[in-house]
Amino acid sequence: MRKNTGINSIIKTPLCIVDIGASGGISPRWAKLTSNYKTILFEPHLEAFKKLNSAVSDNQVVLNSGLSDRSGNVDFYLCKKQMVSSMFIPDFPFINKFFDPERYNIVKTCKILTDTLDSQLLKNNIGNVDFIKVDTQGSELLILKGGENTLKNVIGLEVEVEFVPIYENQPLFTDVDEFVKRFGFTLFDLKRYFWTRKDAKQNFIGKGQIVFADALYFRTPENICSLPDISEEKIIHSFCVYLAYGYTDSALTLCNLAYTGNILSKNMYDKLILLVGKYAKKDFIPNFKGRGTIYNLMAIILDILSPRSWFEGTDLKIGNQ
Repeated sequence: MRKNTGINSIIKTPLCIVDIGASGGISPRWAKLTSNYKTILFEPHLEAFKKLNSAVSDNQVVLNSGLSDRSGNVDFYLCKKQMVSSMFIPDFPFINKFFDPERYNIVKTCKILTDTLDSQLLKNNIGNVDFIKVDTQGSELLILKGGENTLKNVIGLEVEVEFVPIYENQPLFTDVDEFVKRFGFTLFDLKRYFWTRKDAKQNFIGKGQIVFADALYFRTPENICSLPDISEEKIIHSFCVYLAYGYTDSALTLCNLAYTGNILSKNMYDKLILLVGKYAKKDFIPNFKGRGTIYNLMAIILDILSPRSWFEGTDLKIGNQ
């Protein structure tokens, strides 16, 4: 992706990205796309909030709140590996079947105050959210349920989903998928994560069981253009969200539909079409006889050379970027 290639010139108001559970940091895809964006982060623990808030950049806002489907006071289970801590208790009968279950050992239980996403955004005068990323170890559905008003105008979601219960009584992929589809979102991609059972030791070659994934949802171009009060500005923001994940085909369709529907001006339409061409991946090698065979052979070689681990087979990326 070419950094900021003409994107800054078309965005009048910053893209608004909500990242809930950003322990691994904000995805660099947004900074590669444009400098005209802001991110909203949530940190429920006061000391961690103070530390995070003291180091934020000008385009970041950190809110000191846990999130759920209601306000309240809930148990939070801090695990040996901080990134797997959760509002849900780890399901050890399942986890113990795989490598490194000790990372889920609970080292401390504490209380955190929770609020809904809708309430927190309203209290802090934050509106017009374009994209939400949620990775909170099992509580993703609860958080989304607390953001129903916000979801009405959001263009895309990246949500961690489990296919089997890593935590006791947690919602699974089917629950999340059913919920977000009610708001007009369509599943575009899954970045899958596989776990190998520990009986295989370390000499097992191949994928283990799919356990969880990062699920990428977007509104389709047709859905976006049919939103109440859709504006040229929201079309531009939607266009940028598509490009951030490399979906130039959807970006192009969105431009065409918005222009024929009199949502985009001719001048802006022409600018967006030029940008699609700049961001679209180019195939520099033309099709030739035997190309598929060579590709399959190289895939076999890469598989032989790939590092071996108990999470082998995990997808490398989500979307096209």
